[in-house]
Amino acid sequence: MKAESKERYHYTECGLKNVYIDGLHFADDDGEKVITIPNIHALHWLIAKDILESKSINGDEIRFLRTEMGYTPKELAKELEIAERTLKSMENGKTTIKESVELKLRQLGFSLLVVPKWNVYSTPPKRRTRQIKAIRSRTSISTYRLDQTA
Repeated sequence: MKAESKERYHYTECGLKNVYIDGLHFADDDGEKVITIPNIHALHWLIAKDILESKSINGDEIRFLRTEMGYTPKELAKELEIAERTLKSMENGKTTIKESVELKLRQLGFSLLVVPKWNVYSTPPKRRTRQIKAIRSRTSISTYRLDQTA
């Protein structure tokens, strides 16, 4: 496997259509392009934080937050005090999320995803490492840059 150039990567594996990562190294593995995403936990934390801080949340983002929090549709529906079919309908984009449900989802997301990991992912690194930063958010496309820090 030999290293190639740094490129922009459309990160659809997270379940979101609008996430791109800049600065990833692509490698050639017998004619197939492969990538490695260092610190994927920090990337998912940052994506979740961006979603929770955005003006509105769509169905794909609800599903992303649910899976990051470790809930099944039934468990999250119970936490949000809605029917499971309503949650599934919101995740599929067939039903808009009510303001009260969105508020509960944001509170739950911040308490489970953002606050407990704030010190882990927002403090400066003590040794040479790769850090992922949002460079554009709250638009139709979210881009994250992989930076080398000392």
